[in-house]
Amino acid sequence: FSMSFDGVFNVAPQFDCSIKDWIRISETPDGFWYRANDFPINWLSNNLYPHSDSVCVGGGFYTHQMTNKREIIEGKLTKPLIADHHYQFSIYVQLFDKIPWNDVGKIAGSNSFSAVFTNSVIAYTDLPNYTPQVQINTMVTDTLNWVLLQDTFMANGGEQYISIGNLKPDSLTQFQLVKTINASLPEISYYFMDDVSLIDLDDTTSGTEQIANSIRQITIYPNPAKESIVISSMSLVNTIEVTDLLGQKQNIIVERLTTNDLQLTTNNLPSGIYFIKVTDLKGDVSVVKFVKE
Repeated sequence: FSMSFDGVFNVAPQFDCSIKDWIRISETPDGFWYRANDFPINWLSNNLYPHSDSVCVGGGFYTHQMTNKREIIEGKLTKPLIADHHYQFSIYVQLFDKIPWNDVGKIAGSNSFSAVFTNSVIAYTDLPNYTPQVQINTMVTDTLNWVLLQDTFMANGGEQYISIGNLKPDSLTQFQLVKTINASLPEISYYFMDDVSLIDLDDTTSGTEQIANSIRQITIYPNPAKESIVISSMSLVNTIEVTDLLGQKQNIIVERLTTNDLQLTTNNLPSGIYFIKVTDLKGDVSVVKFVKE
Protein backbone atom coordinates (compact mmCIF):
# COMPACT_ATOMS: atom_id res chain seq x y z
CA PHE A 1 0.00 0.00 0.00
CA SER A 2 1.04 3.52 -0.68
CA MET A 3 -0.93 6.61 0.14
CA SER A 4 -0.83 10.34 0.38
CA PHE A 5 -3.27 12.31 2.47
CA ASP A 6 -5.24 13.30 -0.61
CA GLY A 7 -8.93 12.35 -0.68
CA VAL A 8 -9.57 8.65 -0.20
CA PHE A 9 -6.57 6.40 0.19
CA ASN A 10 -7.35 3.92 -2.52
CA VAL A 11 -4.11 2.15 -3.44
CA ALA A 12 -3.79 -0.64 -1.09
CA PRO A 13 -4.02 -3.55 1.06
CA GLN A 14 -3.88 -1.75 4.38
CA PHE A 15 -5.43 1.73 4.50
CA ASP A 16 -8.73 3.19 3.37
CA CYS A 17 -9.80 6.40 5.04
CA SER A 18 -10.41 10.03 4.21
CA ILE A 19 -8.44 12.94 5.54
CA LYS A 20 -11.15 13.74 8.07
CA ASP A 21 -11.01 10.14 9.32
CA TRP A 22 -7.22 10.11 9.45
CA ILE A 23 -6.56 13.14 11.61
CA ARG A 24 -7.61 12.62 15.18
CA ILE A 25 -7.41 15.51 17.60
CA SER A 26 -4.85 14.56 20.20
CA GLU A 27 -3.85 18.17 20.50
CA THR A 28 -4.40 19.95 17.19
CA PRO A 29 -2.64 18.28 14.23
CA ASP A 30 -3.23 20.19 11.04
CA GLY A 31 -4.37 19.25 7.54
CA PHE A 32 -3.21 21.32 4.57
CA TRP A 33 -5.06 21.22 1.26
CA TYR A 34 -3.59 22.53 -1.99
CA ARG A 35 -5.50 25.62 -3.08
CA ALA A 36 -4.29 28.64 -4.98
CA ASN A 37 -3.35 30.66 -1.89
CA ASP A 38 -2.45 27.86 0.51
CA PHE A 39 0.95 26.68 -0.74
CA PRO A 40 3.65 27.29 0.14
CA ILE A 41 2.16 27.34 3.64
CA ASN A 42 3.35 30.86 4.29
CA TRP A 43 2.54 30.92 7.99
CA LEU A 44 4.63 27.80 8.66
CA SER A 45 6.95 27.41 5.69
CA ASN A 46 8.34 29.34 2.75
CA ASN A 47 9.04 26.18 0.78
CA LEU A 48 6.47 23.50 1.46
CA TYR A 49 4.38 21.74 -1.16
CA PRO A 50 2.87 18.29 -0.47
CA HIS A 51 5.23 15.48 -1.36
CA SER A 52 2.57 14.16 -3.72
CA ASP A 53 -1.05 14.87 -4.58
CA SER A 54 -2.52 17.93 -2.88
CA VAL A 55 -2.71 17.34 0.87
CA CYS A 56 -0.28 16.85 3.72
CA VAL A 57 -0.57 16.97 7.50
CA GLY A 58 1.48 18.58 10.24
CA GLY A 59 1.96 18.19 13.96
CA GLY A 60 4.08 19.14 16.92
CA PHE A 61 6.75 16.66 18.00
CA TYR A 62 7.84 18.86 20.88
CA THR A 63 6.65 22.08 22.49
CA HIS A 64 7.80 24.03 25.50
CA GLN A 65 4.22 24.69 26.55
CA MET A 66 3.68 21.36 28.30
CA THR A 67 5.96 18.45 29.19
CA ASN A 68 5.61 15.55 26.73
CA LYS A 69 2.85 17.35 24.82
CA ARG A 70 2.40 15.80 21.37
CA GLU A 71 0.19 15.97 18.30
CA ILE A 72 -0.68 12.48 17.05
CA ILE A 73 -2.35 11.45 13.79
CA GLU A 74 -4.30 8.21 13.86
CA GLY A 75 -6.14 6.05 11.34
CA LYS A 76 -7.76 2.69 10.76
CA LEU A 77 -6.39 -0.02 8.48
CA THR A 78 -8.67 -1.63 5.92
CA LYS A 79 -7.79 -5.05 7.28
CA PRO A 80 -5.85 -6.34 10.29
CA LEU A 81 -2.16 -7.10 10.07
CA ILE A 82 -1.21 -10.75 9.69
CA ALA A 83 0.68 -12.52 12.45
CA ASP A 84 4.40 -13.10 11.80
CA HIS A 85 4.30 -11.09 8.56
CA HIS A 86 7.00 -8.49 8.06
CA TYR A 87 5.84 -4.98 7.15
CA GLN A 88 7.77 -2.03 5.75
CA PHE A 89 6.66 1.33 7.10
CA SER A 90 7.58 4.54 5.22
CA ILE A 91 6.83 8.21 5.78
CA TYR A 92 8.05 11.49 4.28
CA VAL A 93 8.68 14.33 6.73
CA GLN A 94 9.89 17.92 6.54
CA LEU A 95 10.68 20.35 9.37
CA PHE A 96 8.79 23.65 9.32
CA ASP A 97 10.90 26.81 8.92
CA LYS A 98 8.78 29.69 10.23
CA ILE A 99 7.31 30.53 13.64
CA PRO A 100 3.90 32.22 13.63
CA TRP A 101 3.46 32.10 17.40
CA ASN A 102 4.58 34.82 19.82
CA ASP A 103 5.59 32.48 22.63
CA VAL A 104 8.33 30.50 20.82
CA GLY A 105 11.46 31.77 19.12
CA LYS A 106 13.54 28.79 17.98
CA ILE A 107 13.08 25.91 15.52
CA ALA A 108 14.56 22.55 16.49
CA GLY A 109 14.75 19.20 14.75
CA SER A 110 14.10 16.00 16.67
CA ASN A 111 15.18 12.39 16.33
CA SER A 112 12.06 10.45 17.25
CA PHE A 113 9.47 9.26 14.73
CA SER A 114 7.18 6.54 16.08
CA ALA A 115 4.28 4.43 14.87
CA VAL A 116 2.10 2.24 17.08
CA PHE A 117 -0.20 -0.42 15.67
CA THR A 118 -3.02 -1.55 17.98
CA ASN A 119 -5.92 -3.99 17.82
CA SER A 120 -8.48 -1.42 18.99
CA VAL A 121 -8.93 2.32 19.18
CA ILE A 122 -6.97 3.82 22.05
CA ALA A 123 -6.92 7.27 23.60
CA TYR A 124 -3.83 9.27 22.67
CA THR A 125 -3.17 9.74 26.38
CA ASP A 126 -2.68 5.96 26.63
CA LEU A 127 0.00 5.85 23.93
CA PRO A 128 2.92 6.07 26.42
CA ASN A 129 1.79 2.65 27.69
CA TYR A 130 2.52 1.06 24.29
CA THR A 131 5.87 0.14 22.76
CA PRO A 132 6.03 1.42 19.17
CA GLN A 133 6.53 -1.26 16.51
CA VAL A 134 8.23 1.47 14.48
CA GLN A 135 10.81 3.69 16.16
CA ILE A 136 13.01 5.72 13.80
CA ASN A 137 15.78 7.58 15.61
CA THR A 138 16.93 9.79 12.74
CA MET A 139 17.61 13.47 13.36
CA VAL A 140 15.70 15.43 10.69
CA THR A 141 16.58 19.10 10.29
CA ASP A 142 15.78 19.61 6.60
CA THR A 143 13.38 22.53 6.03
CA LEU A 144 13.74 22.53 2.24
CA ASN A 145 13.17 18.90 1.19
CA TRP A 146 11.01 15.94 2.09
CA VAL A 147 12.99 13.27 3.96
CA LEU A 148 12.11 9.58 3.57
CA LEU A 149 12.10 7.52 6.79
CA GLN A 150 11.64 3.74 6.76
CA ASP A 151 11.56 0.84 9.19
CA THR A 152 10.38 -2.78 9.20
CA PHE A 153 8.67 -4.81 11.91
CA MET A 154 6.89 -8.14 12.40
CA ALA A 155 3.19 -8.01 13.29
CA ASN A 156 1.68 -9.92 16.19
CA GLY A 157 -1.53 -10.18 14.20
CA GLY A 158 -4.85 -8.40 14.52
CA GLU A 159 -3.51 -4.85 14.60
CA GLN A 160 -5.86 -2.55 12.67
CA TYR A 161 -5.20 0.99 13.97
CA ILE A 162 -2.13 3.19 13.59
CA SER A 163 -0.87 6.20 15.59
CA ILE A 164 2.04 8.32 14.29
CA GLY A 165 4.09 10.98 16.06
CA ASN A 166 6.88 11.35 18.58
CA LEU A 167 6.08 8.82 21.28
CA LYS A 168 9.28 9.28 23.28
CA PRO A 169 9.18 11.49 26.37
CA ASP A 170 11.06 14.77 26.22
CA SER A 171 13.81 13.32 28.39
CA LEU A 172 14.64 10.65 25.78
CA THR A 173 14.19 12.80 22.67
CA GLN A 174 17.21 14.55 21.21
CA PHE A 175 16.79 18.01 19.72
CA GLN A 176 19.01 20.03 17.41
CA LEU A 177 18.69 23.79 17.03
CA VAL A 178 18.05 24.76 13.39
CA LYS A 179 17.02 28.40 13.44
CA THR A 180 16.87 31.14 16.07
CA ILE A 181 14.31 33.86 15.47
CA ASN A 182 14.10 35.15 19.03
CA ALA A 183 16.84 33.91 21.36
CA SER A 184 14.87 34.89 24.46
CA LEU A 185 12.04 32.47 23.66
CA PRO A 186 12.02 28.62 23.78
CA GLU A 187 12.10 26.17 20.88
CA ILE A 188 9.50 24.04 19.13
CA SER A 189 9.70 21.02 16.81
CA TYR A 190 6.91 20.78 14.21
CA TYR A 191 6.89 18.44 11.19
CA PHE A 192 4.88 18.12 8.01
CA MET A 193 4.07 14.50 7.05
CA ASP A 194 3.00 12.92 3.77
CA ASP A 195 2.95 9.68 1.76
CA VAL A 196 2.77 7.14 4.56
CA SER A 197 3.02 3.59 3.26
CA LEU A 198 2.76 0.14 4.80
CA ILE A 199 3.82 -2.83 2.68
CA ASP A 200 3.33 -6.48 3.58
CA LEU A 201 6.71 -7.89 2.56
CA ASP A 202 5.51 -11.49 2.98
CA ASP A 203 2.40 -11.12 0.79
CA THR A 204 2.96 -12.68 -2.63
CA THR A 205 -0.71 -12.95 -3.63
CA SER A 206 -1.95 -9.36 -4.00
CA GLY A 207 0.79 -7.67 -5.94
CA THR A 208 2.44 -6.05 -2.94
CA GLU A 209 5.74 -7.73 -3.80
CA GLN A 210 5.82 -5.75 -7.03
CA ILE A 211 4.79 -2.61 -5.16
CA ALA A 212 7.58 -3.14 -2.67
CA ASN A 213 10.09 -3.36 -5.48
CA SER A 214 8.87 -0.34 -7.42
CA ILE A 215 7.37 2.15 -4.99
CA ARG A 216 9.25 5.38 -4.48
CA GLN A 217 12.23 4.20 -6.49
CA ILE A 218 12.84 7.70 -7.82
CA THR A 219 13.52 11.07 -6.24
CA ILE A 220 13.38 14.49 -7.90
CA TYR A 221 14.91 17.87 -7.14
CA PRO A 222 14.45 20.77 -6.98
CA ASN A 223 10.73 20.72 -6.31
CA PRO A 224 9.24 23.25 -7.03
CA ALA A 225 11.24 23.54 -10.26
CA LYS A 226 12.06 26.46 -12.54
CA GLU A 227 14.49 25.77 -15.39
CA SER A 228 15.09 22.05 -14.91
CA ILE A 229 14.56 19.09 -12.62
CA VAL A 230 16.83 16.11 -11.86
CA ILE A 231 15.48 12.57 -11.54
CA SER A 232 17.52 10.13 -9.49
CA SER A 233 16.48 6.50 -10.01
CA MET A 234 17.43 3.35 -8.13
CA SER A 235 17.12 1.34 -11.35
CA LEU A 236 17.88 1.94 -15.02
CA VAL A 237 15.22 4.11 -16.65
CA ASN A 238 13.56 2.99 -19.88
CA THR A 239 10.95 5.69 -20.52
CA ILE A 240 9.86 9.02 -18.98
CA GLU A 241 6.49 10.67 -19.46
CA VAL A 242 5.40 14.05 -18.10
CA THR A 243 1.70 14.94 -17.91
CA ASP A 244 -0.31 17.83 -16.51
CA LEU A 245 -3.31 17.60 -14.17
CA LEU A 246 -5.57 16.81 -17.15
CA GLY A 247 -3.36 13.90 -18.23
CA GLN A 248 -2.02 15.70 -21.30
CA LYS A 249 1.54 14.72 -22.28
CA GLN A 250 4.18 17.45 -22.26
CA ASN A 251 7.17 17.78 -24.58
CA ILE A 252 10.25 17.57 -22.39
CA ILE A 253 13.97 17.45 -23.24
CA VAL A 254 15.71 14.68 -21.27
CA GLU A 255 19.48 14.58 -20.73
CA ARG A 256 21.30 11.76 -18.95
CA LEU A 257 23.76 13.07 -16.36
CA THR A 258 24.94 9.76 -14.88
CA THR A 259 23.86 6.13 -15.05
CA ASN A 260 21.04 6.77 -12.59
CA ASP A 261 20.47 10.54 -12.89
CA LEU A 262 18.60 12.36 -15.64
CA GLN A 263 17.80 16.03 -16.14
CA LEU A 264 14.50 17.29 -17.53
CA THR A 265 14.28 20.78 -19.01
CA THR A 266 11.16 22.43 -17.60
CA ASN A 267 11.56 26.09 -18.55
CA ASN A 268 9.04 25.69 -21.39
CA LEU A 269 6.27 24.47 -19.08
CA PRO A 270 3.60 26.86 -17.80
CA SER A 271 3.42 27.24 -14.03
CA GLY A 272 1.39 24.45 -12.44
CA ILE A 273 1.39 20.87 -11.15
CA TYR A 274 2.77 17.98 -13.23
CA PHE A 275 3.38 14.25 -12.89
CA ILE A 276 6.47 12.31 -13.96
CA LYS A 277 5.90 8.65 -14.86
CA VAL A 278 9.11 6.63 -14.95
CA THR A 279 9.27 3.07 -16.29
CA ASP A 280 12.45 1.10 -15.70
CA LEU A 281 13.91 -1.74 -17.77
CA LYS A 282 12.00 -4.32 -15.70
CA GLY A 283 8.69 -2.62 -16.45
CA ASP A 284 8.19 -1.29 -12.90
CA VAL A 285 6.50 2.10 -12.83
CA SER A 286 6.95 4.99 -10.39
CA VAL A 287 5.04 8.27 -10.44
CA VAL A 288 5.98 11.48 -8.63
CA LYS A 289 4.52 14.97 -8.69
CA PHE A 290 6.35 18.25 -9.09
CA VAL A 291 5.41 21.91 -9.16
CA LYS A 292 6.65 24.25 -11.90
CA GLU A 293 7.01 27.80 -10.62
